[in-house]
Amino acid sequence: MKKKPHSTSIPMLLFLLVFTCQIISAQCDATNFTVTANSGTCPANGSIGIELPGGSPCLGWQAILTNQGGIETIQNIPVNGEAVSYKALSTGNYSIRLVNGSTEIPYSGNPVVITTTYEAMDITTSNTAPSCPTDADFYSPDGTLSVSINSGGTGPFLYEVTTQFGTQRFGPSTDTSHIFGNMVGGESVSMTVTDLGCGVAETQIPVIADNLDRASISLDGEFQRLCAPDCTMYDVIFRAHVYSQDRIDNVLLPGNATIRINGGAPQDLTLENVNGATVTFKHLPGLMENDTYTLAFNDGCYLFGESHVVPRMENDFLVITPEQGLDIATCAPVHQINGSGSFCNTNSVTIEQEITPGVWTNLISSNSLNANNFFYILPGPGHYRVAASDDCHTVVREFDTLPETNSLDEISIRDSPSVLEGTGAVVIDRTLSPNSNITVPNTTYEISPVPFVSNITINPQQPFTLGGSYTLNFPIIYSTTINRSIIGDLPLGDYELKVISCGTERTIPFEVTGPAQYSPMLQTLNGCSNSGRVIYDLGAVNVANSTNDRIDVELWTNDGNDGLGVLVTNDIPPDGLSGSFNNLAAGDYVLRFSGIRLQSGNDNEVFSAVTLSNEEREYTTPISIDQFQNITATTSGTFCDLTNPSSGIIFTEILSGTPTYPMVYELFETTDLDTAVQTFTETEPSVTSHLFQNVPQGDYLIRITTPCDALDLNLNLLPVSLQVRATTDSAFVCSPGTAVDLSINLPQSLYDIDWADSLGNPLGSGASITVNVNTTSTYSASYSLKPVFCAGAEVETLSITVPLRSGLSLVGSMVANCDPQGGFYTLVGELDGTAPYIVSGTGAPGTFNGNIWTSDPIPVGMDYSISFEDVNTCDITIADVSPISCVFDDVCGLDKITTSDTVTANGDGVNDRFEITGVESCNYIFKLRLFNRWGNLVYQSNDYRNDWGGSAPNNSFGSSDKLPSGTYYYLITVQDQELKPIDGYIYFGSN
Repeated sequence: MKKKPHSTSIPMLLFLLVFTCQIISAQCDATNFTVTANSGTCPANGSIGIELPGGSPCLGWQAILTNQGGIETIQNIPVNGEAVSYKALSTGNYSIRLVNGSTEIPYSGNPVVITTTYEAMDITTSNTAPSCPTDADFYSPDGTLSVSINSGGTGPFLYEVTTQFGTQRFGPSTDTSHIFGNMVGGESVSMTVTDLGCGVAETQIPVIADNLDRASISLDGEFQRLCAPDCTMYDVIFRAHVYSQDRIDNVLLPGNATIRINGGAPQDLTLENVNGATVTFKHLPGLMENDTYTLAFNDGCYLFGESHVVPRMENDFLVITPEQGLDIATCAPVHQINGSGSFCNTNSVTIEQEITPGVWTNLISSNSLNANNFFYILPGPGHYRVAASDDCHTVVREFDTLPETNSLDEISIRDSPSVLEGTGAVVIDRTLSPNSNITVPNTTYEISPVPFVSNITINPQQPFTLGGSYTLNFPIIYSTTINRSIIGDLPLGDYELKVISCGTERTIPFEVTGPAQYSPMLQTLNGCSNSGRVIYDLGAVNVANSTNDRIDVELWTNDGNDGLGVLVTNDIPPDGLSGSFNNLAAGDYVLRFSGIRLQSGNDNEVFSAVTLSNEEREYTTPISIDQFQNITATTSGTFCDLTNPSSGIIFTEILSGTPTYPMVYELFETTDLDTAVQTFTETEPSVTSHLFQNVPQGDYLIRITTPCDALDLNLNLLPVSLQVRATTDSAFVCSPGTAVDLSINLPQSLYDIDWADSLGNPLGSGASITVNVNTTSTYSASYSLKPVFCAGAEVETLSITVPLRSGLSLVGSMVANCDPQGGFYTLVGELDGTAPYIVSGTGAPGTFNGNIWTSDPIPVGMDYSISFEDVNTCDITIADVSPISCVFDDVCGLDKITTSDTVTANGDGVNDRFEITGVESCNYIFKLRLFNRWGNLVYQSNDYRNDWGGSAPNNSFGSSDKLPSGTYYYLITVQDQELKPIDGYIYFGSN
């Protein structure tokens, strides 16, 4: 639609979107001015040159550049008419126009496109944790940060990293990678690579990996009595837990694992073995009772150890513990004992049973049992005696077996954490044995709700993809042969447990309380490029395995359907259901929690009432890290008082991107980029703009610096007048109630702008508004510089009128008329408007008789859409399908044509002629050609009338005027029609 400009002048200057600087020039033959675009070799060093042919004087002309953000930069054309240019332009589309008073000449080649050959740097980082945890005795911040420029940039490059200890720098250098040392584990550092060739910087904030190895510890010594050379010494084993291979290697070095005995000199311990993180040492030849010893270990990170006194020799130490179990096959009671003592390695154990008072029978008497730790199954109930001996002493104990009881009386039930939200779990111990894994007779548990219902449906929402609807059917039946069973995912409430084992049963009431609860928190921080972070905490309460490392948590790429793509990283070490992933690129991910089971490390102990199995489960949730966007900004300036050259203001505002804080705004004169004229640091994340005040006339560079980004903007601050224009997206309207956009070319960042109708009723504020026009209307925009920028600024008003013209409409509806031949239809309709009309679309242009329009023929079956425009340029579009009242039958199509397949020509009135039928009303003219099986033309007619009955060429074929019997090929074309040829075969019989 047409723009309708209205203009006035105000004292101000508007400048620049992101990365732009403006300088303009002009000369006198303004109607033939030329524009030259020069693309950049850097992101913001393109330029646009403007030249006016002719010569001086060039009076009153201004050049205006409008960037893609709508911000205008104005330059007065020099009086001498010399050529000038806008420099330091970023990539994008710009428009140029010349203005002199009310005369405005837009550049015919708008938009002017600025591109660049610069390739942005692709930077990745990796890092290593310090060699020791931060709480270690020998901790040193010796982590590393590796920076690589994989592609892009021009160089030379300056590498910088800022940590809590200050800033390290490397360069300028043509190297495309560098490694920084002295990194602290767990610290977020700011890394910047500056391409000095173009002044482009990219910042990332990687998190240095932390060394989370556990501190090494030493364990209590294990004392084994020695019988030689005397009975007062111990053979001692010392164990240490060391949690990295480097530290294990270090603790094995001479002098790093020592013992002091009774304050003497340190002696190296002797290595026995290394098993995983456990390092075992011995001290030869041993220790005496009551010796004082001190262990000292150095694993390169930690100093650790302990001091103890060697225990006294226990010459009467032998503990016998009677137990009762069950025979797996017969369910009969089984009596057994566990024994422990303090004996030499060579020892013997004798077990006797008292048959009658004072009469003992020997059950075992050998060294097959170790008196220090042994287990033995007794033949039955009764009174027994155990004697344990070595070369130094003998200890005897007598005992009675436990009373035999019903083993079902030993069953215990207690609550346990569950998995599905809102459910609970129970732990069932079959016997009183502290060993949960011992084998028991086959036992069946049946769980039913009280009062009984056959099923219960639950609808947990968490955890993530395990949420949903589940129906539990009762009773839930579970059989096992191990002592402990954990049954979970049960709805809260009262239940009864029926236990069936060894031919007996018992019913025990219990209640499921303590629901599993989740309050999931997922947070993503997009930080700088490749510095994203995912933080998760499921807020788990009474959830199985939520506080240990049995659950695996992994981050995967998203396959596009919220499924697993490629594994990115594990959360190592895992911390139950909370943790974080660092140094991530932007993108779509899936967080995967696997190894989900009830509260046990033994899969054979657990059973889900929902899945009716002990299989581990997993759940996932999609999560995305937004792409880090470099900030873009705009800057604009003006003078509060054109007569005061130091009253300038420059307003800078972030338009888009990912702002990070602190954000530093600096104002430089372009002649001195080392010393800022003004500096301001913004720390409030909600603030994305800054105003520089009391700025003199001149050329300036505004630099915005954040922890992740940096941006330079150029501004030429001159006390010139701006041509203020109010425009509308519609120069007029044709229908009452039409929505129209009104706008004024002022930045609302600098100006207060209020709109009103002709009666002074307020309509809105800002640089643009939308109004509904019901009659010819005049609107006004009142504007002034914001008081916070320029106190007492004058208010000015600009008006614009939107006329309502006579509209264009259709009287009634379009009428469809069928073509008698059936192939076309025409439309007839009456317009209510002002002739002449312009018609486009289906059936155009058609013909007019006054205001009545008749379309050109429209093919059968084609729906229509016609646009009309009258002399007022009001328009209307009419579209519809062919009206159902006009049914068209296409009788002249190719599929309506049929041909003979046999010609006998025997005069019986049947098949005497080759006939083409089905389209008699279409007035088609057919061209027919017939060929024999050798491809020879035997008949031809350019206007065939269904009259060939087998006649030969020239009415003679040998001695006959008929063709011989046989199969012939025909080819039919329809003259003057866009129809495909018709071909086929006929059989001709000559008699």
